[in-house]
Amino acid sequence: MSQLKKHSVLILALILAVSCGIPTIQTKAEYGLNPDSAYKETDGVNNPPEFVEIGGEKYKYQYGIGFDDTEKTRFEEEWVTSCTPRRSTYWLPDMVFLRDGMLNVTTQVRTGNQVEEILKANLTAEEFSEVTKPDKTPTKFGGDKKAAVSGAVEKKEKDLYGLFVARIRMKKDSTGHWNAFWFWGVDPKDESLAYEFDIFEYPKTNNKYDTTTHWPHGNLRTSATKEHTVPSVNKWNTYAILWTGTTVAYYCNWELLCYFTAEGGPDELLNSAKRKSIERNHEIISPIPMNMIFSNEVGGLDFAWAGYPEIDKLEKSYDNMQIDWYAHYTTDGLKKAAGQAGVVYGDYPVK
Repeated sequence: MSQLKKHSVLILALILAVSCGIPTIQTKAEYGLNPDSAYKETDGVNNPPEFVEIGGEKYKYQYGIGFDDTEKTRFEEEWVTSCTPRRSTYWLPDMVFLRDGMLNVTTQVRTGNQVEEILKANLTAEEFSEVTKPDKTPTKFGGDKKAAVSGAVEKKEKDLYGLFVARIRMKKDSTGHWNAFWFWGVDPKDESLAYEFDIFEYPKTNNKYDTTTHWPHGNLRTSATKEHTVPSVNKWNTYAILWTGTTVAYYCNWELLCYFTAEGGPDELLNSAKRKSIERNHEIISPIPMNMIFSNEVGGLDFAWAGYPEIDKLEKSYDNMQIDWYAHYTTDGLKKAAGQAGVVYGDYPVK
């Protein structure tokens, strides 16, 4: 195509965008990440950067944890592991642990009897009675019957706005489950309205994973998903999400993957048909505080998105998601906006 034709096509596209009311896509440079120069990404010892520049603005280190074995008390104070039925299986506390200087979130094999013992050890009698009701107990569990179970851990304090980063590697030999790093929250004024940001979900055994933005749409949820490739999921990679009042952007190894703006004009996420179907009766970018979660999910018979668990493989060597560190960066403006919504962050820590 000649340069003249290229320019003509570009001008026509801009005219159509304005005339149709579709916002023009902002430049990717505005959302590019630039960790401070002292930061080095290696397979060896690695610590989060002191600050990260985004669009020329400095995002300062607000919160971080290295999941070192010596931080066990702090981890237990600031984070909580799940003990509950989940999809067709259970999230159990012993599936999550600190070891070798990192957080481990695993999928393993347990019998029905073993699951019952773990539930009794971690729940009150009333809670145990509730989670083992017939309508909540996975039907494939019982006695010595084996099944895959997994774990989830979340930061107790809710967050709102900033850059959230985790350094992660994954070992996944069996199908039937997936790793996830995500935010979840419901509108306190209407708990039927749920928001979710999936920084990654890894349902496959290759190097493909998904990022997804979910937001309320009437009585349902609308979702926008994109698949990405990383060099190798079983090596250390840094995953991140930028969350502001107008933007959600997803990253891997400090490189922008895709972004989503409040005006409804996403970057490569929604096709034109879905975009036209959006009724702007709810915000696309969550304005409410949400919980950050690391989890392993098992779908199995009830939800086979990732295939079916291979019990023989999991018995020989369980699958694992390891988190080296987690960090939150923010700005004075975002701290102020979070405070107005009830999430108050302290002064920036001295590192």
